[in-house]
Amino acid sequence: MEEQALKIKSIFIYPIKSCRGISVSQATVTQTGFQWDRYWLVVNYKGRAYTQKVEPKLALIESELPKEAFLEDWKPTKNSFLVVRAPGMRPLKIPLTKPSSVAEGVSMWEWTGSAFDEGEEAAKWFSDYLGKQSRLVRFNNETETRPSPPEYAAGYSTTFANTFPFMVSSQASLDKLNTILTEPVPINRFRPNILVDNCDPFGEDLWDEIKINDLVLQGVRLCSRCKLPTVNQETGVPDAAEPIETLMKFRSDKVLMPHKKPHGKATVTQTGFEWDRYWLVVNHKGRACTQNVEPKLALVEAELPKEAFFEDWEPTKNSFFVVRAPGMSLLKIPLTTPSWVAEGVSMWEWSGSAFDEGEEAAKWFSDYLGKQSRLVRFNKETECRATPPQYAVGYSTTFSNTFPFLVSSQASLDHLNTLLPEPVPMNRFRANIVVENGDPFDEDLWDEIKINDLVFKGVRLCYRCKITTMDQDTGVPSTEPIQTLRKFRSDTLLMPDKKSQRKVFFGKEMVWNWNIYNRQGKGKKTIKVGDSISILSKISSITEAAT
Repeated sequence: MEEQALKIKSIFIYPIKSCRGISVSQATVTQTGFQWDRYWLVVNYKGRAYTQKVEPKLALIESELPKEAFLEDWKPTKNSFLVVRAPGMRPLKIPLTKPSSVAEGVSMWEWTGSAFDEGEEAAKWFSDYLGKQSRLVRFNNETETRPSPPEYAAGYSTTFANTFPFMVSSQASLDKLNTILTEPVPINRFRPNILVDNCDPFGEDLWDEIKINDLVLQGVRLCSRCKLPTVNQETGVPDAAEPIETLMKFRSDKVLMPHKKPHGKATVTQTGFEWDRYWLVVNHKGRACTQNVEPKLALVEAELPKEAFFEDWEPTKNSFFVVRAPGMSLLKIPLTTPSWVAEGVSMWEWSGSAFDEGEEAAKWFSDYLGKQSRLVRFNKETECRATPPQYAVGYSTTFSNTFPFLVSSQASLDHLNTLLPEPVPMNRFRANIVVENGDPFDEDLWDEIKINDLVFKGVRLCYRCKITTMDQDTGVPSTEPIQTLRKFRSDTLLMPDKKSQRKVFFGKEMVWNWNIYNRQGKGKKTIKVGDSISILSKISSITEAAT
């Protein structure tokens, strides 16, 4: 049964990805979105997408299309142009007829393909405006398809929109948000295609299907917001926090879906989770760089294909490890095995060879850190980095500090946060597995635990360095939580009969007892969020756990 028809208040089209939109009175619907929406993309010299997240000045670029371009079945002529304007720049006219030049290797997020190149005049215009080598490309509908995520909308595709062809918001939702904000924001912060009037705030959240004239639009998911809404679209200047900070208080996944478990899963290997600590940034001598000496590493984000976390998945030539950091272009590392090997790579007590990810990755990390650096991958074919034999004989790891797995509990973090001046998130402790529904620091005494068919052996408590004092969202260090942990989690207090080494502890380091798994000869090696944990055995004292 159809609900009462609502009113379309505004329609917006954004011809150039991440640039200013156009408010239009009508638009033509296509399978990939509105006609002309996100048809163009500004890319760097490597063909990778620019957005306002790294180039806020894009917000000031205005686009103009002929009025007749929004009529159904209209076709451009040799006298039809996209006109682009920006402060301090002369107008740029892009012919709407199909370009003759094709650019290969254009990439945006997970997608790589070809696109039409709009030529040298456009390239110079955008390069001059941004102050760096840039080009303007147009989506190539003739040869390319950019699928929407199949888990939400199998069989659909888009152009250069982030993920899906259409985004719908309501005026009521914006009005509600603005009653809470210190300073109201306009709808252009959220860049919708369709703005609806005459509904309740956030009524659109529950729309499964809507009908506009004879066209039915299917809802697929709520739009998760990045930091782009913090960019003032009139000035190109980002706000440090709003409106994201306020939205987090009443529109976060934790608030809206408190009982929903993330569908995370990972494959267990002898050296740790598949893909965990496979890569390492090293200096010009091949020595490991960590947040202890390079706090900016906290801001480097990594992304793997979703299918990489399926058991027995193998990468193809189109599989990439994607790396991002503030102010940097996107870096794509092929997941197939590199051909170069770097000798003399060292991390703590270990030295050996590793795969070298090449000059592009080296330049990226060197530029980001401001010093000569390279990215290497653990070479499982020839190397074995053994765990300390006094704790775990016959086990090994990749580039984790000492052991393959680190287990912490939410209860332990919650207890710590009751003592801290300001609470800290779990990312300060960089655990592999976070356990819930136990008492604080229960994990200290776990000798063996079982998850599905996999048995994990506790080896020792994890003593913490100053990385835990590093805010993982800013890369700025402080004194907490180490200062507070010293008051109740130091070796002096937990093991008063032993000589103090001024260590503090949080979390339990573990290995996977793969011998048991091999003897059983069955069962999957994948564990997922929501799996139950059985405590098979405990040790008798905290002293035994820490030594």
